[in-house]
Amino acid sequence: MDVSTFPDLDMSGRSIDEDASIIECFRRGLTQPAGTLEYSPSDGFYLRTLLSRGIDTRLTYAYEAALETQATRDERVAKAKATVTYDTGLEKLSAVVVLVKADGSKIRLTVGADSLSLTLLRES
Repeated sequence: MDVSTFPDLDMSGRSIDEDASIIECFRRGLTQPAGTLEYSPSDGFYLRTLLSRGIDTRLTYAYEAALETQATRDERVAKAKATVTYDTGLEKLSAVVVLVKADGSKIRLTVGADSLSLTLLRES
């Protein structure tokens, strides 16, 4: 069980809103290799593994699809659209991901990943 988001609680037990819970679930999915989440073996897409393989900028559509698939594994997300760019000089992946919730509202995120870190920022 993911105690930082289930059932919409932070690590101290305080309630978090649905958007924060969705973002946390998405972030968790991007930091877990597939098959490592005991409660959901099909979830997980370790984004930083792409960087260790060396990203082919001609295949960014495949990375966009992988981000979109990971986002829509959460039943609260009706659809997702990702736009990925990769800076070969900095070896850094950047993406803008728009999550459309079941009620039609949107959450816009900026994702950044390099060999050391994954950053997920919510745009207001």
